[in-house]
Amino acid sequence: EGLVPKEHFPLTQKFWISHDKGVEDLQPIFKIDTIKAANQTDNFRHQLSLATLSSGNYYLNASLKDNTGAELANGVTFFQLINSHPLAFTDSTKGDTTNANEDAGNILNLGRTFVAKYNMAQLRAILKMMMPTASPSELNTINGFLAKPDEIYIRYFIYNYFALQDKKDPEKAWKVFTAKVKECNKYYSVGGRMGYETDRGRVYLRFGEPAEVLRVPNEAGAYPYEIWRYNAGGEITTAGIFLFYTPPSSIGNMVLLHSTVLGQTYNPNWRAELYVKGVDYDYQNSKAEQIISGR
Repeated sequence: EGLVPKEHFPLTQKFWISHDKGVEDLQPIFKIDTIKAANQTDNFRHQLSLATLSSGNYYLNASLKDNTGAELANGVTFFQLINSHPLAFTDSTKGDTTNANEDAGNILNLGRTFVAKYNMAQLRAILKMMMPTASPSELNTINGFLAKPDEIYIRYFIYNYFALQDKKDPEKAWKVFTAKVKECNKYYSVGGRMGYETDRGRVYLRFGEPAEVLRVPNEAGAYPYEIWRYNAGGEITTAGIFLFYTPPSSIGNMVLLHSTVLGQTYNPNWRAELYVKGVDYDYQNSKAEQIISGR
C-alpha cells in the first residue's frame, strides 16, 4: 500500500503463456484480474492448464498495469513441458483453461533418457551443435543457457527439442542428428573449429547435402571459392545457391559470402570481395559469374 498512488487504481494483472518472452504468440491461455484498491488483500492464485500445449519450451508471463494502460511491473519465468497427448484447441479451451484435463502433462525421468549420460561440457557442445537448426526462439534460449548455464533446464531443453521431431522416439531423432553432425565434422572441421561451427557446416546441418557442389580452388583473379546449389524443398522454397570463399584473412576456412536462399546472407556486392582486384577485375568468364549472374 502506498507504492502506487490511489488515482492509478484500478490495476489490471495478467498472466499468460508464450513461446517468446513477453509476447502473446500462442492460442490464448491467460488469466486477468482487477485490483480495485490499494488495500485489497485478495490472493491472486491461478491455474493455467497446459493440456492444449505440446512438448516444448515456454514462458510464464505476468504484467501489472494501471488504469491508463501504463505497465507498472512485469515478470517472466522459463519452463519446459512434456506432453505427449495435447488436447485439441477449441473455443471451449481458450482463455482460462482451468477446467481442461490437468493430467495431460507427464513428469519425465531424465535419468532414463539419452541426455543422462552427458556431462556439462558435453551439454554445452550439444547446444552449439543445435544452433544451425534452431528456430529464432530456440536460438534465444540456447544463447541464454550458454551465457548462464542451468544443467537441469538444459537437459530438458535438449530432450524436448528432439521429442518435437519424434514424439515416440526422441532418442532416434537424436541419433539421426548426431550422425549428420559427425559427417559435418568430418568434412568441414578446420583450424581447430568443429565442422558445425563453420559456415559450410551450418548450411549442411540446416539444409542437408546440396544437389551440386562446384569447387574452384585456383581460378585466375579470384580467391578460392565453392558454389553449393540446392533444389527447392523443405525450407528452400525455390532453387537457390550458396557462395563460400576463402578470404585473405582466413586460413583454410571458407566463409559464406552470398546466398539466394531466403533468410540467408544476401550480398549484392559479392564480386568486390571474391575477386582479388575487386570490381576492376574482368570477371566475365568467371564460373561464379556464369552461375550467379543476375541473382
